[in-house]
Amino acid sequence: MERTGSHLRGIEATSRLFSGALHALETVSVDVLAGVVGSSLFLVSLVSPVHSLPPGLWALGAAVLAVYNLDHLLDASQTDPDSTARRRRYADHRGILATVFVCAVIAGLVSALSLPGEVWMAGSSVAAYQALYFVGLRFGLRGTAKRLMATVGWAAGIAIPAWCAAPTSARTEIVVGAGLLSLLGWINLQSYALVDASAEADRGHMPGLVLRATAISIAGVGLVGASLAFPEHAGRWAALGGVALVQFFLVKLPSDYVHPVGEWSIALLGLFILAPMT
Repeated sequence: MERTGSHLRGIEATSRLFSGALHALETVSVDVLAGVVGSSLFLVSLVSPVHSLPPGLWALGAAVLAVYNLDHLLDASQTDPDSTARRRRYADHRGILATVFVCAVIAGLVSALSLPGEVWMAGSSVAAYQALYFVGLRFGLRGTAKRLMATVGWAAGIAIPAWCAAPTSARTEIVVGAGLLSLLGWINLQSYALVDASAEADRGHMPGLVLRATAISIAGVGLVGASLAFPEHAGRWAALGGVALVQFFLVKLPSDYVHPVGEWSIALLGLFILAPMT
């Protein structure tokens, strides 16, 4: 019995340590960074083998850390007794969030100096879009409109390295892949909203079953279409479908694991850079 109790305590301690590590990474958006880099490399793998990091990926990573940590700082300013544990963590670590934000902005500006003109222009356009998004947040952008606007900006950002590295003849695959990823991201944000419902419940902007079923149905039709149009990437489209299902069923997980599983599952798409090109 004593040995069993010691074994259980060891499992509990390991679980707490693992959970704490996930939360620490999530607080400063390292999990989001991994998801963005993984999905961006996934798009690159649609058109060419990945022998080195494409231009713009460093700047994209810095932009992700800057945007998401700023978003978390805004969330931290809106905490109340009914806020989720995640938002309370943001409030408790405002100083760290602000430090990461400032460092990310500096790193992004430095890396942007060496970008090719096309990447720089595309990145500037997405940055302007994100600025518009934050203005919208300040003026009451909420619910479905907020989630749609956020996922469009996310998908556009991750597509930049692939779009600028691909020959013109191969850009159709990038558009299709980015479109499917935007649907995946929209389903992801719907699940997050439901898990964090207490933070927005009074605003009545929670996604309903019809909206979620519509999103997954559109994604399914899009994946079938992509498989027919580009059968050489069948494995990649299947992986996207699997990750989309994970995002849909995130609400069934314990609340502590919803955000980490959502982001790290998207990051796994980056493994396709290791797959041989057909």
